[in-house]
Amino acid sequence: MTLESLLQQAHQPLLIAHIAPDGDAIGSLLGLGWALRDAGKRPTMACADPVPEELQFLPGASEIVSRARGDEDLVVALDLSRSMLVGDAGGPRLDRAKAIARELSAEFAGDRVALVVFGGSAFLQLPLTTDHDVFARFLESVSPASLDDPSTNLGAPLELAATALAHEGSDGHRALVLLSDGEDGAEQVARGLEKLQGAPFPVFAIGVGTPEGGFVPADPGDAAQPWHVDAVGRPVASRLEEEALRQVAAATGGRYARWDDAGARRDLVAGLRGVTLRPLGGSAAPEPREDFQWPLGLAVALLAADLWLGLAPTHVRTRAPARVLQAAMLAAVLLASGCVTDRVARLQGQRAWARGDFAAARGHWQAALARRADPRTSYNLGSALYRLGRFEEAVPRFREALAGPSTLRAAAHFNLGTAAVRAAELNPERRELLDEAVTSLEAALLLAPGDSAAKWNLEVALRRRGSPDAAGSPGRGGRAQAGAGDGREDGLDSQRETAIGAMAGGGQGDAQGESAEELDAESARRLLDAIEREQLSSREGRPARRGQRADRDW
Repeated sequence: MTLESLLQQAHQPLLIAHIAPDGDAIGSLLGLGWALRDAGKRPTMACADPVPEELQFLPGASEIVSRARGDEDLVVALDLSRSMLVGDAGGPRLDRAKAIARELSAEFAGDRVALVVFGGSAFLQLPLTTDHDVFARFLESVSPASLDDPSTNLGAPLELAATALAHEGSDGHRALVLLSDGEDGAEQVARGLEKLQGAPFPVFAIGVGTPEGGFVPADPGDAAQPWHVDAVGRPVASRLEEEALRQVAAATGGRYARWDDAGARRDLVAGLRGVTLRPLGGSAAPEPREDFQWPLGLAVALLAADLWLGLAPTHVRTRAPARVLQAAMLAAVLLASGCVTDRVARLQGQRAWARGDFAAARGHWQAALARRADPRTSYNLGSALYRLGRFEEAVPRFREALAGPSTLRAAAHFNLGTAAVRAAELNPERRELLDEAVTSLEAALLLAPGDSAAKWNLEVALRRRGSPDAAGSPGRGGRAQAGAGDGREDGLDSQRETAIGAMAGGGQGDAQGESAEELDAESARRLLDAIEREQLSSREGRPARRGQRADRDW
């Protein structure tokens, strides 16, 4: 049977280019695809690897399908309440919960994962990302000491999921995995389920602990006693309370499993893989198709042809069609390698950021900056480097962004100061980084005097530097803010879009705040171990439910 006869029989052929395609491969793929369309077929053009950015100007290149990412977006909500330190799960409950979270991450290695931490309130610690190594690093770094309210509020992660996660991008499907001992959860779960009603994702709950329970260990800074005590001095006992966890799983179409029930956990993973998740926020927003280069290229080609025909000798003008074609081809080549490529690189960076691929976003924005300096691109590159934990490399990029408009400068000063503090944390001998952090955060406050996040981070920077000016400065009754950035093509609008994964810090206090406690190095590290999240106009790093500290602080 010949290739021609095979193609005659096929109505929807799949055409696949080889890996790492070059111009010949992409051109052949597109040419064959167009020929089959002209013959009345409906071909699908596919490529194992993305189309190189320098070839994406070709007509039809945007129709080439790359290999698909997994359908699941897995959001892990980890209980950091004090009761998770009880040692009735073959060790501390928290250690067991982290091990389960790592196993789930490995099970869904091709999908995006996010980390929510909660105690008395919930915080998005790590936005959805394909980098499972980053997920593991953030998972290992958290503990009850990371929160200033280590009580249990099971409704908090549900409320956060219903608000923040519903706006975390528009593509894909989601499931929330809740790892908790279920302590004191009935009332909060009812409130959380009310907020979660109609949410486009199920909740899969895993109970950690035993019904017999155990005593809650004392904090390291407590008096010389082995157990945490309640308000009247009695040792606090904690038990696994499964009913609330079963309730939330059943109400959302998820499943429940206990940590030590291997069969139930296998069923839970199967449920995660097999459940038909509803799409978040309707259909995915289409990516913009940039075709402006074609009329521009035609204009350049005609201009080049006009110049060629006007300057050529009379005896040459008889070959005008060939000259026009040559001029058009030359113009297309110049266009592809020049004015279009930096725009393409910036757009590719934006798209990579939107899908959580910060390493790819960094590469695209670096390529764009190599072709043309732009404060907005520098800002976005700094944000990508920050997300990748390359804080010292992010600092000069945020400096470059200071040349942008005032709305961008405020966010750039904030990010520059925060990145400098994080860089100084990794390089304690680099005291000048803390000096720059203080200067930048002060500048951010001059541009945005009401920015409580900048005030808090400035206080942290002053304390880390050891300045007496920091003594007695007012707290904000909340959490640290770190690393703004939304990865947009136009930099940032008038409201900095950021959500903060909050860790440790000054006292919770009431709405008016109270004096912040002195921070040691470890607390400051936790305080600043927070990252921004794109595509949100509110700061989700704030407590999901405000108020006084819970009566039960475990």
